[in-house]
Amino acid sequence: MKKVVSNTSPLIALSMIEQFPLLFRLFQKVYVPKAVYREMIESKSVHEYGKKELQDAVNRNEVTIYTVQNAMLVEQLYGKMHRGGLEVIVAAKELSLELLLIDERTARNFAEMNLLTPIGTIGLLVAAKKRGFIDALKPYLDLLMERGFRINRDIYISLLRTVGELK
Repeated sequence: MKKVVSNTSPLIALSMIEQFPLLFRLFQKVYVPKAVYREMIESKSVHEYGKKELQDAVNRNEVTIYTVQNAMLVEQLYGKMHRGGLEVIVAAKELSLELLLIDERTARNFAEMNLLTPIGTIGLLVAAKKRGFIDALKPYLDLLMERGFRINRDIYISLLRTVGELK
């Protein structure tokens, strides 16, 4: 595929379902802004999903930590959106990337307003299934929901129908 910049949520979700390596199968280059990296590494969550995977990926040069150049813009918009999401959008613009991985609705809308193409965790899993990197979508969606990831029931059913896992 292409180069991508990622927010926290897709990284955590991929870790939850033990599919973090999908990032490197689907994208030739993965960037993570400093705010996202800090958020993941400084996490005090019980499970610390994604923390070790991200640190290891950075150490193996599979993920590049990116420092946004237009920190002023991030500061001006901070409060309207989460810092990590803002840095993802600013980084995508600065790196001339079209794609970004982001789940939050507000950030996705802002990305689209900036002519970017946001892909969420679910879109990433659908792409992985289409490319044959995973056999089925349903087990991963079910595991995500079991672990607290919210997926609208109608969207869940529609997705499974679309990929041929539900009639």
